Amino acid sequence: MPIFIENYARTNMNLQEAKGLLHKLSAYKGQVMQPFNYPVKDLLILPAGQKELDQMLKDLSTKPCSLDTALAPYSDNVKLIVYFDYPQSDDVMKHCDAEYFMKINGLNMA
Repeated sequence: MPIFIENYARTNMNLQEAKGLLHKLSAYKGQVMQPFNYPVKDLLILPAGQKELDQMLKDLSTKPCSLDTALAPYSDNVKLIVYFDYPQSDDVMKHCDAEYFMKINGLNMA
């Protein structure tokens, strides 16, 4: 199943910022949240650009390593994606950018 990054975010972050936000937003795992009104399933840090994500996935397919190692070349420009436990249709995983997730749910993680 291909992974596509949607550009909801206005700003991207570095890897350390993304890890901090991931830790804070992990408290919402299992809770029913907007925009899909389904429980939050997981959070994942990915390169911010589609080309970079495609390259990382290609590299992982030829030389498996940890996600931290795979993200290292992109550590200055990543985004956090929120996945929902949504019944899959057409092999599409329901997800949104963390910035959009926080805005639509009225969350302030400052």
